[in-house]
Amino acid sequence: MTSCTKQDAAQIIASAINTASGRILVLLSGGSSAEVGVRALAILDKIKQQQITVALADERYVPYGAIDSNATLLKKFEVQQYCQAFIEVLQPSNETLEITAKQYQSVLQEQLQIADTIIAVFGVGTDNHTAGILPGSAAITAKTIIAAYDSAAFKRITITPEVFTHISTAFVYAEGESKQAAAQAIAETHDIASHPSQLIKQAQSWQVLFNKENT
Repeated sequence: MTSCTKQDAAQIIASAINTASGRILVLLSGGSSAEVGVRALAILDKIKQQQITVALADERYVPYGAIDSNATLLKKFEVQQYCQAFIEVLQPSNETLEITAKQYQSVLQEQLQIADTIIAVFGVGTDNHTAGILPGSAAITAKTIIAAYDSAAFKRITITPEVFTHISTAFVYAEGESKQAAAQAIAETHDIASHPSQLIKQAQSWQVLFNKENT
């Protein structure tokens, strides 16, 4: 686990993206990792930014543009300015949860196939979830690359364990003392059902970035 500030984390992620060539797919989530992910993209020069497509690792099934949407958060940080394309899960048309998930799965499948490098920036919850994969959720055993299910707080659309094996480099960014135990647990050995964050280790390389002071 690497101790860092928010800007340190962005620099580390940007350096990894800079070493990638060809078509680069960057997967981003919500929470505190969203700002760091966009900061990393902002550091890159315009030529590198034009090689990048950003897609969501997970999304809450809420009305398009809602404050609880991960896409809304990323757009607040102006993600569209720092990539060639930003692919959202939700659309202005009000489709069902199942249709929305299937549509996004088709789009993401294509992006996984054409990308030369896949870099992901995830967060981790105090319950050890990552992306939209909650402990004990249906996403853990899904056989497709996208799962949709209902959780206590939100209906969710998320990547599944299948996607992690395609990731070239995965970063986990966590901040605040409340996240320290969860961040440290990633390097330990735990069951995926109770600690979905263990999936991070299925990427070709991975790094946990921890910002204790939220600076």
